[in-house]
Amino acid sequence: MAKILLLISSILILLMLPGCGASSSSGDSAVNSPTPGTTPGTNTPVSQSIIPLTITLKDGIVRNATVQLASLLQGKLNVSAETDFGGQATLHIPSDIINNLANNDLLYIYGQSNANSTIDVNGFTQGLQSGQVKLRSFLPDPGYLKAVLASSNKIEDDPLVKKSSVVSHFTNAEAVLFDNELKKKGLLNSASNPNTNITTTESLVSVLNELRSEIQKVGTPTIKKFKLIAAATKAIIEKNISTILQGQTASITEPDQILFELAENETALLEPNFESNILPSLQTEVNQDLQSSEFDSPLFTSSFTEDLSQVSSQDMITAVDEKIELSTPQATINDLLSNSYQG
Repeated sequence: MAKILLLISSILILLMLPGCGASSSSGDSAVNSPTPGTTPGTNTPVSQSIIPLTITLKDGIVRNATVQLASLLQGKLNVSAETDFGGQATLHIPSDIINNLANNDLLYIYGQSNANSTIDVNGFTQGLQSGQVKLRSFLPDPGYLKAVLASSNKIEDDPLVKKSSVVSHFTNAEAVLFDNELKKKGLLNSASNPNTNITTTESLVSVLNELRSEIQKVGTPTIKKFKLIAAATKAIIEKNISTILQGQTASITEPDQILFELAENETALLEPNFESNILPSLQTEVNQDLQSSEFDSPLFTSSFTEDLSQVSSQDMITAVDEKIELSTPQATINDLLSNSYQG
């Protein structure tokens, strides 16, 4: 009997020793599994910075829409989120995306409605079709973002970044006019989106700054068309209107194409019903939006918002077929051929 008790005691002691019996399996697993927040196979902490940037998709409150980060030179950057009940989404952006940006590139936010998306306008909620909302907003240029990132300040708290994070019919109007300028340069054939990759060594930042300067000039076709495109964006999203120009055939789920045609148009007139019955009320609504801090953007200064509010429905009507020229006119093929013959 004493021998049996001694044998049992010996077995129990062996089971309690580290690395023996049933405990050996979990011990091996602990060695091979990396600690959360460390490099696999080591205990070295992973060095990474994630920027939580809150985006507001705003033309009314746009819910259940996809918001993503993209760049004009790289296209989609695999950073996305869905808007909540308040029309907001938080993008978690790895700092390497900013640090590795080419200095002539531009980051932008792209928001698109899904089949289950809705919009709330003044307390009234209506459904949206997938793709009916396609809005963009440019973030500050790469040099600015890198400087903020290198400082002790947080990018998500930077005033200019916060303004750029409100994606609306105003920021989209700017992006549409920008696409038109890129088409003149032969860099685009149609409206850009996250699937677009532009190849150029030209500074896209300089083109955008030049466009912004032109938009802010009183009385130019550019400021008038800017307001017309912002109004047309509201017509598509809030009123389900897809025919802005006479003869347009694009569907309500192709707002980018509808607005791109409006930006580059130099011949067609506005569709009569839109011109007479829709545009005047849109003019009033856009002016109301200009008075709201919810639609703040990098373009908006007190003088510019006042100048823009003075652009009338008739101004927009007359500007619909006017040619937009920046301070440095773009050479056409005929111009280049003419110059070569003269040489």
